[in-house]
Amino acid sequence: MFKRLSLRYALPLWIIFLTLCFTIGEIAYTLKSRETSIYNNFQLLLRSDGNRLSAQIEQILREKNSLPIQQQEIRRLFSLYLTGSMTDLLLLDRHNETIASGSVYHRSDPLFKGDEEAVGKVAKSGTNIIVHDRHHRTLQGFFSVRMPPKRGELHHDGYGTLVISVSYSRALDDEYLNAYESLFLRLSAIMIVIIAIIIFLRQRVISPIASMSDTIAKIANGDAGARMDLAARDELGEIADSFNQMVETLNRQKEELERYKNDLEAQVATEISKRREQEAIMMQQSRMAGMGEMIGNIAHQWRQPLNALSLICINVKDAYDYEELTSEFLQKSTAKAEVLIRKMSTTIDDFRNFFKPDKEIGAFNLKDTVDEAYGLVDVAFTQQGIGVDIRIDPSLEVRGYKNEFSQVILNLLNNARDVLEERAVKEKKIHIRLLRKGSHIVLTLQDNGGGIPQAVLPRIFDPYFSTKEEGKGTGIGLYMSKTIIEEHHKGVLHASNEGEGACFTIILPAL
Repeated sequence: MFKRLSLRYALPLWIIFLTLCFTIGEIAYTLKSRETSIYNNFQLLLRSDGNRLSAQIEQILREKNSLPIQQQEIRRLFSLYLTGSMTDLLLLDRHNETIASGSVYHRSDPLFKGDEEAVGKVAKSGTNIIVHDRHHRTLQGFFSVRMPPKRGELHHDGYGTLVISVSYSRALDDEYLNAYESLFLRLSAIMIVIIAIIIFLRQRVISPIASMSDTIAKIANGDAGARMDLAARDELGEIADSFNQMVETLNRQKEELERYKNDLEAQVATEISKRREQEAIMMQQSRMAGMGEMIGNIAHQWRQPLNALSLICINVKDAYDYEELTSEFLQKSTAKAEVLIRKMSTTIDDFRNFFKPDKEIGAFNLKDTVDEAYGLVDVAFTQQGIGVDIRIDPSLEVRGYKNEFSQVILNLLNNARDVLEERAVKEKKIHIRLLRKGSHIVLTLQDNGGGIPQAVLPRIFDPYFSTKEEGKGTGIGLYMSKTIIEEHHKGVLHASNEGEGACFTIILPAL
């Protein structure tokens, strides 16, 4: 509110607004307090009149035996009470049949909707109940009346109900009228004081501040020679003098900053060049480490086919030695050998394509990419007794560099494998989950290797930092993984300890 107004207009309006809010709030609080007080007073009055009236009715019912006479006496008694705030009276027997009633509004039935339940409670238990109807500004009292015993009986005939309606609307309206008169008088006096304050502030505060604001605007627009000129010797004058001195100091510092800027630009260019060279070296080291991993994985992938080829060669030699080598046997053995050799050749092609750098960014399926990355190490993981549970939505895709993302998955899988082997976990498990959350895709890779020590957790993505033994880790795998995810794919990669091990989480923007 008032944000677009200048100080010379906003300050007076704020003073008026806050004063009105305070005054109206005080009046509202007073009215609320008076309403509560009126309600409590009327409630006490209702209890007193109800108890007294019910006692008088019980006396009439005991002394008068004839029902018409009882009704006549009770109506006469009602007419005495139906004055002022008491608006409705109703007497019911224990069967909720009307004995007598009275109303200043000449209503035949003064009961409101829903009061039958209160009448039933009073007739059953003989207790008194008061109900507040805030909408109609009324209080309804339900008082028990002991009914006299029927002729020939020793005990009374249960409880009747006396219903009394009391309205405090007139008293509350009088309070409102008084409050409005008080509000008008107080606002008139306050407005006079506010006008005097506004005149004083305009001359001594607002106008000098406006002048200072104009000077600041000139300096902000490039007029370095603008200065504040205030004749006042008060606090604002001291501020103006201090501001002028500050502007002089800033002008001198600006000249020095220009000189520093030129030197700093040259230093930044040099540091950027060094950083790029360092990143290139680290990327090359990462690729060399990846090549080492690739050779190890190829060895795992080839071990079984080579064993099978060896057996084929031995079988052929034995068949020849025992003169059992036939043309059919030789053809079958040759066909089996060709299948194994093609499989080994395919393995080489898979690894070569995997490590081929992407030249262009493009959309790729995450499930296929994760499956392909795991397919390069599945044989080694199986031989080492590592179970990998992959649950991925097959429809999820992202935009980026597929082979780089595959290298990240392979790095995380190899790290998890190294931890599980190093700590000799009995049931080695790795869980990979991939799902969509809003506009992002979240991939988690979690192992049961005991987690990452809290002392080193903040540093695991630092370059050349490794928790492995010397010679077993380069310390650049996680660093390059984080660089690929956050710089090349505009995502986030972070690590935490979850459950029985470490959990690496990748968050990527979804297509």
